[in-house]
Amino acid sequence: MAEGIATPQEITRFEAEANRKAQENQARLKELAQSIFAHRHEPIFVLGLWAQYMMILDLAHAQGIPDGDFHPQAIIKAGGGVKGVALPADYKDRVARFVGNVYRPANYGMTEMASLTARCEAARYHATPGLIMLVLDSAGERLLLPKDGRDGFVEGRFGFLDLLLDGRWGGVITGDKVTLDTNERCPCGRFGPTLLDNISRYAQIGEEDHIGCAGTIDSYVRGAIGVVAD
Repeated sequence: MAEGIATPQEITRFEAEANRKAQENQARLKELAQSIFAHRHEPIFVLGLWAQYMMILDLAHAQGIPDGDFHPQAIIKAGGGVKGVALPADYKDRVARFVGNVYRPANYGMTEMASLTARCEAARYHATPGLIMLVLDSAGERLLLPKDGRDGFVEGRFGFLDLLLDGRWGGVITGDKVTLDTNERCPCGRFGPTLLDNISRYAQIGEEDHIGCAGTIDSYVRGAIGVVAD
């Protein structure tokens, strides 16, 4: 389909299969939600994407389940899955009210990153020792420094070099817009730069982010092949 050589029959079959899987996934999510509701007064562990939690939240409210009705020792972890998804601006606050007074650990990362960042008590994301966090301009062409921001805060496109990876190039320029605090100490008391919990996407829904992770790695591979060829 990407090459434009798929037949109308192949496209029809593909669309039908995609629709079938979508309906099947919706049914499975509803079954999962009912299981969560049935055990919500127990110290359960739930891990999911933000969009999934919003769907579960809506199902709970439709069934008369109030906010904050989970066991206080429950572990509820949410993150990711917002790319290309229309969510209300306060989706994080709504999920927080829904789960209530539970333990809510969080990380920031992506499939291309092996060294996930952990969120501290001050709602900041801390990098592991092998992760070099970078902030670039919106075009992804210029590295921003503390002098480009204000009071040690720099806002721009997130990039990183993950030294934990040795099977491929660990540098990626992402489509995420972040705010990096380069001050010596985080409000939680720990040392080192941190990312604020206001991460968003540069590309809007339906738009293509031309500085994607795949493109970055592809450019690196092409460059490495060119060096070998020379």
